[in-house]
Amino acid sequence: MKKFIIGGIVSLFFLGIVSFPAFSGPHNFTQIPENESGWHINFLGSIYNSQENTTTFTYEGSADSNADHDISHFVIGYPCVNDTDVDWQVIDTYAEPNGSIEFGLDPTTSVDGVKYDTGISKGSSAILSITYGGITGTAPDSSLATVKGSTDYILVKVPGPVCDNQPTQPKPYTPPPLIPLPTQPKPLDPTLPTKDPNLTKDPTTLDTQIIHQTIDLNTQPTSTDNSGRKKQK
Repeated sequence: MKKFIIGGIVSLFFLGIVSFPAFSGPHNFTQIPENESGWHINFLGSIYNSQENTTTFTYEGSADSNADHDISHFVIGYPCVNDTDVDWQVIDTYAEPNGSIEFGLDPTTSVDGVKYDTGISKGSSAILSITYGGITGTAPDSSLATVKGSTDYILVKVPGPVCDNQPTQPKPYTPPPLIPLPTQPKPLDPTLPTKDPNLTKDPTTLDTQIIHQTIDLNTQPTSTDNSGRKKQK
């Protein structure tokens, strides 16, 4: 009886009367070149927060007004996925306009990362910021990103954290040496005697006495002889 049922189903399958549904997966979507899609992911820059010891990378997903399709979502892949020695941890995210953010593997494009899962109309854009713990520089092709719309998607490399080193702590801040301020003169003690006020005057105005001595060069010294008369030498 079982053989009959199985045989009957097999016969119906070959006759086309019975069919099985097709399985869907990421390969059912078509990867197209970025320059043909009208979609873009632009890197807007990174900034380090010394107080929080975090580095934030910001991206913009946009669709040209003449693109074939709106954007259904875009994903910024986790950085340094091929380097097992480096592990950048996502601390925070921010999106504008505010939308749904998901983490993990995108089943339609097979990119593992941070997903902005809110549609973007043609001629519009959205901002996604990703904050990692630690301080890092920027590597040009650190992350794989994807944009998906309708049944098409693109894959692009975008800048992200450096992959050749672990997240590092910032160097401790060393303040510059203090420069001593000039000391203020001490106030005068009123009990001490004061200096002669004349000493502060201009020397040319001081009262001085000049003693003049006049010498008569025509006067010759005299002496007396035995007779008592004076005679000149």
